[in-house]
Amino acid sequence: MCSPSSEGGGVILTIHKSAKRRSLQMLISVQLILACCGLFDHLLRTCSIASAADLDAAGYPPSGKFNLRSPSPDQANIDKKLRVITQLPHPMGSVEQKRLARWMVSYLTSRGWRAEEQRFAVKTPSGSVKEPKLVDRTGRNVVAWRSGPDDCTFVVGGHYDSKYFPQGTRFVGANDGGSSTALMLELARLWTHPVHAHSPKLKSGGTWFDCDIVFAFFDGEESFLPEWTDGEKLLGVRDNLYGSRDFVNRLVRAGQNLLWRKKPVKLFLNLDMIGHKNQNLFITEGSDNMLSEQFIALRGSVPIKKVPLSVEDDHIPFMRLGIPVIHVIDWTNLQEWHTSKDTPEIVSAERIAALIEVVMKFSERKRP
Repeated sequence: MCSPSSEGGGVILTIHKSAKRRSLQMLISVQLILACCGLFDHLLRTCSIASAADLDAAGYPPSGKFNLRSPSPDQANIDKKLRVITQLPHPMGSVEQKRLARWMVSYLTSRGWRAEEQRFAVKTPSGSVKEPKLVDRTGRNVVAWRSGPDDCTFVVGGHYDSKYFPQGTRFVGANDGGSSTALMLELARLWTHPVHAHSPKLKSGGTWFDCDIVFAFFDGEESFLPEWTDGEKLLGVRDNLYGSRDFVNRLVRAGQNLLWRKKPVKLFLNLDMIGHKNQNLFITEGSDNMLSEQFIALRGSVPIKKVPLSVEDDHIPFMRLGIPVIHVIDWTNLQEWHTSKDTPEIVSAERIAALIEVVMKFSERKRP
């Protein structure tokens, strides 16, 4: 599941995010080497927000349980959000994913964001390799946004679904999906705090923060069949990236640009598997070189570097349409990946908070 290629005199490894375990030892070796060297449509696709009583009864805490005062990342808040997200397995199409999506919309709305559930209908594999067949499922992207003074859109995104496993495996995806979801929810709280709010009297500073900001929580990044490419091999369908593919399909082309609500998307920051207690972050192949270097320059104590490694993730549909991307992922701490051991105990709120600081500093940089 790993195909090396040569480009510009270097070696690029292409890895599927759900590659087989035998690829992992190779990747660890690679790491050692790298260390050295319209309204109707809206109504059809948007879900109504569940009542506070319904959400509380389902085990989702009201927004008031989270700290509103701090203008900096709050580790206790991050940990609370992570534990809400990982209460139960929540693959795309599950009852628990539906509840989680509604809670996230409610939470984001309470923090001052315009937020909605964007539903999409897809046919996916049932999950059985022995008797593969296609079934109908409903995906639910959660999208939140706020306007900025400049004519541009900055999308921050990652998946919030957990991978489907047959009965007997309890996979909640605390690092794989949960860590980036908790980061984005905490960042949403910070970016509507009065300290960071736009004042109508202020002129644009030409930064990323002056664009429209969109948080895109993608459903269905994970494959239903065990391996990333099983869907294509067994059924002739792409069994992954359902939510991000739906998101980019909704963008409107205007000349050389793709528009989110009339403003061109100028950057997509894709975050995934970023919260491991032994955090070691990569910016992967295909990421914009100049913007990646700017991001890395702000890293402080966060271990992050650009590597010649191509990992298929939610940035791929954006990249294929020519939208600049920065893809951040930890592709070394894989011992708990896609196992029942991927729980909040392997995730560090402190590490997530440190990465939030990097994203906030980057948002204040002048755009090219």
